[in-house]
Amino acid sequence: MDAGFAGINGSRRISMLLEMKTCKKCGAIKPRKAFSKRPDMEDGRSSWCRKCHAQASLRTRRKDPEKYWLGQASCRRKRKYGLTEAVFQALLKAQKHQCKICLDSLTGFRNLHVDHCHRTDKVRGLLCAPCNKGLAFFKDSVRRLHAAIGYLSAS
Repeated sequence: MDAGFAGINGSRRISMLLEMKTCKKCGAIKPRKAFSKRPDMEDGRSSWCRKCHAQASLRTRRKDPEKYWLGQASCRRKRKYGLTEAVFQALLKAQKHQCKICLDSLTGFRNLHVDHCHRTDKVRGLLCAPCNKGLAFFKDSVRRLHAAIGYLSAS
């Protein structure tokens, strides 16, 4: 009998076994909670445990930080806005790698933001960090932006 289940029998033991999963990376049998949620997987959980996944991510991040962060940004755009990498690259090309407001060059992943309507979640375009923050500070309000333009024009 498995030492981890000593003294446990019947339906409780079966229930506990069903809540366990084997990590495909390290081979350890762990509770399902030790695996990240993955709706695309058959059982709804990642095949690697969180610890193995974290170690692999750390190795990738150390080996090629830019590639790692570009991959993270791509996953975030897909999750938050439904933008596949192909659609994102097409949008970037259509905007000639420029901010849709100020036309400054969109270089590096930290200076590139996906602007979207907070009511509809529809993507409006790609912006540089200052323009994206500006819209956020003005709460996406056309009235506030016109008032700011009037204020600057009067100076």
